[in-house]
Order: sequence, then structure tokens, then C-alpha cells
Amino acid sequence: MRWGKIIPEQRRQKTQNFYAQRKFTEAGNLFRDYLGSSAAGPLAAAAQFGLAASQEASGSFKEATGNYELVISLHGTAPEALQARVALAKLILAQSNPDTGKAKELLLAASQESQAGRIPGFWGSEAERMLAPLLVQAEKEVVPDKGPIEDTKKDK
Repeated sequence: MRWGKIIPEQRRQKTQNFYAQRKFTEAGNLFRDYLGSSAAGPLAAAAQFGLAASQEASGSFKEATGNYELVISLHGTAPEALQARVALAKLILAQSNPDTGKAKELLLAASQESQAGRIPGFWGSEAERMLAPLLVQAEKEVVPDKGPIEDTKKDK
């Protein structure tokens, strides 16, 4: 039986079963099949995000990074794109020499979407949690000819 022929609800259940069994490659294959048969369909953003998450869970970080970026570029305002920003920032920050500027940019965008109510609770909270240390780090960076940046707020 070919997965592309399964109706979406059955496909969703099958994917959930694969995740529960930690069969991330198989789950990714279901998402890939859906994208191959319906790349412009109503669930394309969710399928692309699911593929990226499956790749991340199976340790294929380079592929996951590319697919999270694809979700963001193709589905910029969809909830999955906002979630992809957080997931991508997490992957960036996990690198041995992370691009903290890019991670901060992604997390700021997700945090703003969270505050506007356009991103689900967990993802907004996660964006803000991950962003906080980057903002503190930025406050401590040295500015040329001005010395260290200091927080001018006083505890009351």
C-alpha cells in the first residue's frame, strides 16, 4: 500500500504512531510523500515542518536546517513558519560556533509573533526563553570606542 493514497486523517495517525515508536525516518517519508503529491495543498506547511522535525529527530541536522528554512521562505506567516524559526534557532545555537546574530533574529521574529497572538503558546514561550540569554549577551558586548555596554537600569 502506498502512503500517498491514504486519506489525510489516516496519514496523520500513521505519522503519530511512527513518532511514538521513534521511527522518525518513516514519519519523514510520509511527509515527503505528501509533499510530492500535494506540495501546494492545504497541509503543505505542516508537512514541510513535519519533514524537518523528523529529520532533526533522526539526527539529520543539515537536512532539517534546509527544510526549516524552506518552511520559513515558502510559508512565512503560517504558524508552522513561526515554529520553524524557533526550531531553526535551536539548531543554530546547538552548533559549536553558533551564528548568534541569526538565531537572535529568528527568535525576535517568533517572539513578536507570540506577543501578537499568532504563534501557539509553547513556541512563543520557547522563543522568549531562548532569546533571553542572547539579549543579556548583547548587553555585555563591547562597542568600539565606547567600552562595554552596560545596563543602565537600576534595581529598585
